[in-house]
Amino acid sequence: MTDTLETDGYTVNIATDECPENPFETWDCEPPLLAHYDNPTAYNDAPETVGDVLALLPPEAWERCNRDKLTAHLPGSLTIRDWAEERRSHESAEDAFQEVAECELGRSPHGWGAACDWMDWAAGILNAFDIPALSTETYGYCQGDVARLLLVATPEWLALTGVAKGDALAQLEGAAKLYGHWAWGDVYGVSSIKDPEGNEVEDGSCWGFYGSDHEESGLLDHARACIEYHKQQAQETARNEPACLI
Repeated sequence: MTDTLETDGYTVNIATDECPENPFETWDCEPPLLAHYDNPTAYNDAPETVGDVLALLPPEAWERCNRDKLTAHLPGSLTIRDWAEERRSHESAEDAFQEVAECELGRSPHGWGAACDWMDWAAGILNAFDIPALSTETYGYCQGDVARLLLVATPEWLALTGVAKGDALAQLEGAAKLYGHWAWGDVYGVSSIKDPEGNEVEDGSCWGFYGSDHEESGLLDHARACIEYHKQQAQETARNEPACLI
C-alpha cells in the first residue's frame, strides 16, 4: 500500500512497512498474550495450560469460602459432584480442579472451537478472582484471517508497567488491537517527505507506525514535526543570508 498526503505545500509519502517488528517479541511492556491462529503461541509468559491459569489465582481462591465461586467456573457439562469425586483422590483442591478442567477443556487450547472455549474459560475464572483478562478475536482482510487472543494483566505485568488495575482492561484491549495491526500487516511508514520545491526533507523517512489510522498511530505527528523543523531551518537560513548589494 502507498499513499500521499499534502500539508503546507509538503508531500508526505506513506507506504506499508514490509518488515515490522512483532511488538510482543521486541518491546518491553506488552502484556502476556496467548494467540491462536493455526497453533497457540505464547508471549511474555502468558498462561499456556490449565495449570498455568490456575497458578495465577491467589491462594485464597482455594479456601472453603470461595468454593461456590470456583465451582461456578467448572467448564462445560462438569458438575460439583465431578469435582467432589476428584477431591477425594487428590491431595489438594487445586490438583483436583485442574484434572476436572483438563478433562473437559484439554490441557491447552488446540483446534479453533476448543481454543475459543478454553480462552473464554480462562478469562472468566481469572476475572472472577480480580485478575484482569480478555478473551477476544482479531480479524484480517481475507476469509479465514482470524486469530483468537487471551491477554492477561498479571500482577507482574501491572508492577512492571505501573498500570492501575482499574485501567488494565482498556490496556489489554489496546494490546489486542496492536497485535492485530502486526498480524494483518497494518504497519506503515513515511518513505519520504518533499518540500514545495520537490526536494526531499532530511530525516523524513521513518517506519513502524501500527494501524491504518495515521493520526492515532503517530505517523502524522512525525510528519508534522519534520515539516515544522524544515520550515524553521529554511527561515533561519534565509535570515542569515547576506543581503545582495546592487
